[in-house]
Amino acid sequence: MRRVLPLNACALICAALALPLPNEASAQSNPWVGRWGAPSCGRDKTEIVLSRSALDLSTFEAVCSVRSVRQRGEIFDIDASCRGEGGESRMSFSIQVSGNVLTFVAQRGIAFEPKRFQRCGAEAARGAEPPAGAAAASGATTSGLPLRRGYYVSDDTPCALASNATLSLLRSGGIGAGRELCEFRAIKMVSRARYEVVEHCGSDGRQAAIYEIRGPASYRRIGPNGSRYGARQCAQRELPAPWNATDIGDLIR
Repeated sequence: MRRVLPLNACALICAALALPLPNEASAQSNPWVGRWGAPSCGRDKTEIVLSRSALDLSTFEAVCSVRSVRQRGEIFDIDASCRGEGGESRMSFSIQVSGNVLTFVAQRGIAFEPKRFQRCGAEAARGAEPPAGAAAASGATTSGLPLRRGYYVSDDTPCALASNATLSLLRSGGIGAGRELCEFRAIKMVSRARYEVVEHCGSDGRQAAIYEIRGPASYRRIGPNGSRYGARQCAQRELPAPWNATDIGDLIR
């Protein structure tokens, strides 16, 4: 015999079923979402971007896809699949947010410093997440690449063995060394870590290249013919002569 619940009992049960589960509730409240900087936000600072679907840790040479988020009081446990120089691997983070301060209280699969970040930007300060793909869709122009200025040496060359063939100086309006100078004519952000740069490079003339920003002191350049070149910043004192004693203050100001 089919049993029919009284209307008031059905209303109570249906209301209970409609309530979000604990994991769903935590997914709807994400104080960790936004752009974060250490020790503050701005040029030459360490910045990361966290969203419900991705963690942009390219400053630490990793970009992650979020698999799950679980809340434990003030702690958010994030399980992610991350890609970096060593391929793809499973990583997890435990994050605590207090006002505009985010702290990584535990990490598994990746270790980085610092662990304490400040919230950046008006949208992030309100706890709002930018729409997915907003950076790529905007095609925003910018005055420069988010890289520290100074000497850069190709990835496969030790700083102490740098030469004209492997070393470049990144300055305010271009990059180059003894070989030639590439002047930046236009820079457009196509995603959070990719920039389209129109350059004028000596005898090669005007051309467009893609710069993949791997962190504030590391990049990969993809040339118009598909060629790839990676470099990271070297402290001037670590370079051989004459670059370790050259005054570059006016060039990188």
